[in-house]
Amino acid sequence: MRYLVALTLILIPAMALAGGLSTQRITFETLDCDGSIGFAAADADLIAKILPRPCPEGSAVKEVYQVLESAPAGTGSAYRVNTTSKEGAAKVMDQVRAWQDVKSKNIKEGGAIIIEKTPR
Repeated sequence: MRYLVALTLILIPAMALAGGLSTQRITFETLDCDGSIGFAAADADLIAKILPRPCPEGSAVKEVYQVLESAPAGTGSAYRVNTTSKEGAAKVMDQVRAWQDVKSKNIKEGGAIIIEKTPR
């Protein structure tokens, strides 16, 4: 019983904090309308949308894709926004799908933790 209480005291705070922790970061190349490139990282579980956006006429790039990541509460913003190419957006979606597949597999095939009280 003592071990079960100790485990509970450890797991409850950890599970309470887990909601705010990043689970899987996706790193991708960014692209702006002026043609400049860079990189960004987003939490796979917080990517809400990927939307195409045309660039202004005369820009080096015709179109970019916005990767919208849900912003933390209290920031005054709904999303954090990064832009990438069509190919970059496809790679981001592939990584999000792969992460969702891993999570789904772990839920379906995950083993249970059984704690038995041993006699003293």
